[in-house]
Amino acid sequence: MSTRIPAPGPQHAENAAFESVMGSRRGWRRLAKRAVAAHEREVTQLAREVAAAAPQVLSMTSHPLRGQAQAAVVTLTLTLPGWELQLSGVAAGAAADLSASPGHRRLSRTGRYGAFWWIEIEGTDVGGSLDVLLGSQLKLFPSGDGTGLRAPQQPELGLPVGR
Repeated sequence: MSTRIPAPGPQHAENAAFESVMGSRRGWRRLAKRAVAAHEREVTQLAREVAAAAPQVLSMTSHPLRGQAQAAVVTLTLTLPGWELQLSGVAAGAAADLSASPGHRRLSRTGRYGAFWWIEIEGTDVGGSLDVLLGSQLKLFPSGDGTGLRAPQQPELGLPVGR
């Protein structure tokens, strides 16, 4: 039994023309993955620099993202001196428990756990608690008082040369 190979038609000609001008789709996927990885490395480094200063959490708010009851997911926003940190995809119960606990808090560490981001918040009172929150996306925004270290930069796309 033989399989029939379709004859090149107009669709094949369009794909060949696209690939001759723009490069292969696989090449573009690799380029996009490299750009995302570079941006995530930059955000990770910036978040670690911010957390290394152990800034006090000035305010904490959460906004619903999706779901209801036990399956609810929120975006948690921490206002820090010079920065706003947003952690999306946080379990609503964990964010509510953190917001409900009294006392002053500091951002102590941040990092990655596989595809997820985590932040560690410690209480500064005597016998202070240590809370770790896991989310799907982390964003940092410099606030208006000018004390932020540096603004996050958009990733540069290094286009392949000679294609």
